[in-house]
Amino acid sequence: MPISKTGFQKLRFICRIVTGCLWLLLSGCLPATPYLTPTELVPTISHPSTATASVTSPTSTITPAPKVLTFQAFPVAEGETLALLNARVIDGTGAPAKLDWTILLQGSRILAAGSNVEIPTGARIVDLAGQTLLPGMFDMHGHLYAYDGRNMSMESIAYPRLYLAGGVTTIFTAGDLDPREGIRVRESIASGKLIGPQILTAGPYFSGGEAPAWMLSAQTSEQMYALYEAWNDKIDGVKFYTGIPEDQFIDILNAAHADGLFVTGHLESISGLRAIELGIDGIEHGLFSMSEFFPKTKSGSFKTQYCAISQLDVTSPEVTAIVEAIIKHGTYIDPTIVVFQPELPDFVPLIDDWEKYLDPDSVMPLRRELRRMVQPECLQEALDKQAQFVKAVYDRGGLIVVGTDPVIPILLPGYGLHRELQNLVAAGLSPLEAIKAATLNAAIATRLDSEKGTIVAGKIADLVVVDGNPDEDITAIGNTSLVFKYGIPYLPDALRQSVEGQIGKDK
Repeated sequence: MPISKTGFQKLRFICRIVTGCLWLLLSGCLPATPYLTPTELVPTISHPSTATASVTSPTSTITPAPKVLTFQAFPVAEGETLALLNARVIDGTGAPAKLDWTILLQGSRILAAGSNVEIPTGARIVDLAGQTLLPGMFDMHGHLYAYDGRNMSMESIAYPRLYLAGGVTTIFTAGDLDPREGIRVRESIASGKLIGPQILTAGPYFSGGEAPAWMLSAQTSEQMYALYEAWNDKIDGVKFYTGIPEDQFIDILNAAHADGLFVTGHLESISGLRAIELGIDGIEHGLFSMSEFFPKTKSGSFKTQYCAISQLDVTSPEVTAIVEAIIKHGTYIDPTIVVFQPELPDFVPLIDDWEKYLDPDSVMPLRRELRRMVQPECLQEALDKQAQFVKAVYDRGGLIVVGTDPVIPILLPGYGLHRELQNLVAAGLSPLEAIKAATLNAAIATRLDSEKGTIVAGKIADLVVVDGNPDEDITAIGNTSLVFKYGIPYLPDALRQSVEGQIGKDK
């Protein structure tokens, strides 16, 4: 029935009250107070104040905050300046943490960063005492689809939120199950309709005639080029897959570079050394993507591959030649050690209660799939060789990046990146070097280093706040308490809670 103007106004008022209550419940956020301790979920946030951090009374008028996004830690008014104080700042360059820096944010950008930054009158103070601030991280193999033991499905809501909750503010999808859906998710996040990291899409896999049935098919060179031309103006990078013939590889590689796209690959039909010499920008999975070191097989079992790699001498002329080529051509290496680890008999899940993110009907099928995947022979030795290879590339000045490939959802987005950083440290990188691999190195690989990857004035305000000192103990990287994406602060716990029971759920 029609509502009178007065009735409508009353209804709108009630809705505003309800919306405000829901926001408080979802965000876990109370009005800002100087009495919060540094270890609480939300850092100390004072109202707009004078230039000294100790003064918390409002002294200026700020444009009313816009409608608060769900999961936002606190509303940020248009044009408002945030002053982040008292954190240990890891700037992403590999340099030691800074203890006396102030970071100013305004809109989507870092306004200033350094030890002599004056806090403007009216800035909102965010006290990060006892915590560490670092650049937003990249997942360079950040798929948006999952196999739950029954089916593969796009995870357009759960995966982006989990990435962001883990401090991952940018992903490269490295191949999409549904390329059109990948584009839709990218655009929906960019427009604010969905919440998640910035997405760099790879679109379809470029794999040639032997691709799995669900990949877009291209049997001939003409078909492959037509496939590329159908997507080249929609994607951010190209992902070659195992069956790509060399002539098609060369055609698409040259076309992609002419269009300003970066190119990576999970190789097999072409050797690692050949792909590097032809000019590929990156190689996924390290040694596990270099078919000169293992026999090709269509059996579906990886045991032969793992056992061959386990016998490699990383100091041999063959491996040394690949390392030299990587350095010469500036090829980045994405080891994805974590994606192989669930196949180990003694694999420890990333978190104890990981199954809570699955649709309950997916739990048993996925458990069966994980049991089937276990490789009791050769894999640990092969991963040890992968770690040695990563260290050899790194020691020569090569570009190591961080990716996770979380198709099997025991590798939960965000959490998987934390484990991969631990893997890099176990391989011999320092915690600061591992963090650099996930920040500046990845920004260089994606050609975004003028915009992201380090904490520098003028760059995009993608930042992560963690409890503890990850530069001393890399496991602290998982203690995310606040994540800034384009200057908007999000609550990791709220993001994660919102997708419990969702992975594998029928859409």
